[in-house]
Parts: sequence; structure tokens; C-alpha cells
Amino acid sequence: MGEWFNDNASAIIAASAALSGAVIAAIFAFINNTQNIRAAKLQRSEQYDFEKWKANRQIYIEKGEEAIGLITSLLNAFLGVVNASTLDVVMTHEHGISDSVKNQLIDNKSGDNLNRLDTIIISYFPELIEHKSQMITYYHRGIYSYIESAMKKKEKSAVAIELLDIQQKLTESANLFKNKISEIISKHL
Repeated sequence: MGEWFNDNASAIIAASAALSGAVIAAIFAFINNTQNIRAAKLQRSEQYDFEKWKANRQIYIEKGEEAIGLITSLLNAFLGVVNASTLDVVMTHEHGISDSVKNQLIDNKSGDNLNRLDTIIISYFPELIEHKSQMITYYHRGIYSYIESAMKKKEKSAVAIELLDIQQKLTESANLFKNKISEIISKHL
């Protein structure tokens, strides 16, 4: 057997070298393939995340713009009622609620806008709920003040001053609310 090994030694060494080379090449091919698969997965994941971010960005921009429009509509509706109440108290206030204030309250279409704004704020901007609540609080305070005046529980001059103050606070609150939404939108630009 020793003689056969000596006669075929170069062939055995060449075969062993070829086999070792093939095994090493297979190992490196496997490692390379694994790295390529990982890189492709990472690239797909990053692309998916980017596409998701772009879609979310567009949604936030659209919903933010819609919310700002709804806030403006609500502010106009709320100010219409508070302004009518203020004018009624200052100019023509008799006992009870005047027809101009009744008409403002009846024609006020803020309910649908408020419901839509609620949905958008809760879904996309939950950190701003207190700003919406603040606007509504000022509006309710104005109506309450007017009703107290209509029931002669408060002086006309005190109610008029309070209503003017509420108009200013309502406007400031709405503007702050819109600015906060704009800040959030700008983060997505």
C-alpha cells in the first residue's frame, strides 16, 4: 500500500487540493449568498419603510390641511354666534334671547364640522385634543354668559365686556390650534 501511495501521491495531493478548494469555494459562495439575501431584505425593508413614510406624510398633510379648514369654519360659526350675542347685549337686548341670536344658533352648522374635526384630531393629532376642548369651552362660556344676561342675572356692560374677551380668546385659541397642527405637518415635509 505504501508503494501505491508513493506512486499516486501527486494525484492524491492534487485531488485533495481540488476538493479542499471546492469546499472553500462552496463556503465562500454560501456566505456571499447569505449576505446578498440579507442586503436584499434590508433594501426591501428600507424601501417599504420609505414608501410607508411617504404615504403617511401625504395623509398627515391632507388631514392637517382639512383640520385647519374645519377649525377656521368652526371659529367663524362660533364667532357668528358670539358676535350676534354681543351686539344683542349692547344694542337691542330686551328680556330673552333675540331673533338674531336664535337665527345664528339655528343656522350654525358647526355640528358636522365638529364631528369631522373630532375624528381627524383623535386619529391623527391626539396630542391636540385639549386645544379643541379649549375652543369649545370659550364658545360655551360665551353662550352661557349671554343666557345669563338674557335672564337678567348679569349686567349688560359686564356681559358685553365678557363676550368681547371671549371673542378674543376664541380667536387666539383657534389660531394656536392651527399653528400646532401646522408645526406637526411641517415635521412631515
